[in-house]
Amino acid sequence: MSFAADAGSAIASLAEYLRNSEQGEGAVIRQPPMRDLAESLELEKHIAQGGLTGKAFSGFLERYLAATTRLRLFLVLAAEGEAALGRYVEQRVAFARAAAERIRREPGFEVAIEPESNIICFRTEGSDDLQLELRRRLLESGRHYLTTTAFRGRRWLRITAMNPGTTLEDIGRLLAELRGFISEAGDLLPEG
Repeated sequence: MSFAADAGSAIASLAEYLRNSEQGEGAVIRQPPMRDLAESLELEKHIAQGGLTGKAFSGFLERYLAATTRLRLFLVLAAEGEAALGRYVEQRVAFARAAAERIRREPGFEVAIEPESNIICFRTEGSDDLQLELRRRLLESGRHYLTTTAFRGRRWLRITAMNPGTTLEDIGRLLAELRGFISEAGDLLPEG
C-alpha cells in the first residue's frame, strides 16, 4: 500500500496537535492552529523588546519552533492536500534509494542499508575519525550539509533528502568533494 493511499489515516495518527477533541478520536483539524500562530507572533514581540534571555528564551524558542513546525504542516496540507504530501514523501524515498545506488557504485564508498525513508547513511573506507573529519571539512566548505550517526558500531555520514530540487548530480558533486577531502586527509586513511 502506498503512503498516498493511506495518507488520511497516517496523518490522523500523528501527534495530538493534529486532532480536534470535539471531532472525536483521529479526526484531523481543518482550521489553522491559531494558538501556534499567536505564540510565534508573541516570540517576535519579546525578541524585539529584548525581554527574553537565558532559560526563558530557551523555553520560548522551543515552543516557537514547535509551533511554526505545526503551522507549516497545516499550511502544506491546506494548500496541497494529503495526496500531494503523500506523493512528495514517495518521491523523496525514491530519490534516497537512487542516491544510495549512486553512492554504492562509487569505489571506496558503502551504504549502511537500503533507505526506507529519505535518509541515506554511507561512509568511505577509513576510520570513524575520518568520517567526522570529512563532515567537518564539508560543513566548512558550505556547499553541502550532512550529519553523522552511529550504526552497527561504526560512524556513518548521513544525508536527509528533503529538498525536491536535490538531484543525483548534486550527490555526484558531494562525492567528488568528499574524494578531494579524502586525498587531503591521508593520515586518517587505513594503511595498506
